[in-house]
Amino acid sequence: MSYGFDMNFKHCRSLGDALLLANKAADITFQHLSEQIEDNRYWIPSLQYRMSQADERTKRTANDLWLERLVKMRFVWWPEYKLLGLCGAAWPKDVTSLFKKHVYFQNSCDQDYDFNEWKGLGRPFDEIVRVCRDGSEADALSFLKMGRLNPEDFDPTEDGEEFDDYYRRWAAYNGVFETLHLDQWLWGKEDDKFIRFSVTPMNCSERTFQAEQILRAYVEHHKNDLW
Repeated sequence: MSYGFDMNFKHCRSLGDALLLANKAADITFQHLSEQIEDNRYWIPSLQYRMSQADERTKRTANDLWLERLVKMRFVWWPEYKLLGLCGAAWPKDVTSLFKKHVYFQNSCDQDYDFNEWKGLGRPFDEIVRVCRDGSEADALSFLKMGRLNPEDFDPTEDGEEFDDYYRRWAAYNGVFETLHLDQWLWGKEDDKFIRFSVTPMNCSERTFQAEQILRAYVEHHKNDLW
């Protein structure tokens, strides 16, 4: 099955520091709420054709649920590497600037990422890159085999093709992906390698009320603009 997702990374000294950073990101997101709504206006339920005939209470409920999902921020904490990840890319620039690294992971085409793509992730990822770039073919191939159902049977060069830089870059991608256990994270599996948690900018009744009023004012202004 194909996947594609964005992850923003930042090293933190502890889970406590990671939580403080996540809370700061949520506060900034709340400050940019109007911008978030505008950027995602085509998905506001009550402004969709399919809800044009629904009653106002139904529209309002659908809009409030949509807003809650829109601003909910999903994080991943890797305690072994003291690394925090923020999922997604559609966040205000003031939020993404808090994080030092952004990577788009995907398998819809070749995982041929430049070695510099992983710069800044720190240990052990620098070592993975070093081995895949400069190490022996056997050592690099070991990272390419990580996560395979039958790694002993997996060799992309078995037909005599040279294990060139393309395979070394692919090995680095796979090594990073598997070391972070991103396949387990992506498909909702439990794993002691990481901790999942979510934070919402609407973290009190006052903020929730204010956010809903901002959305309702926007909808009222655009109620005749069915997308």
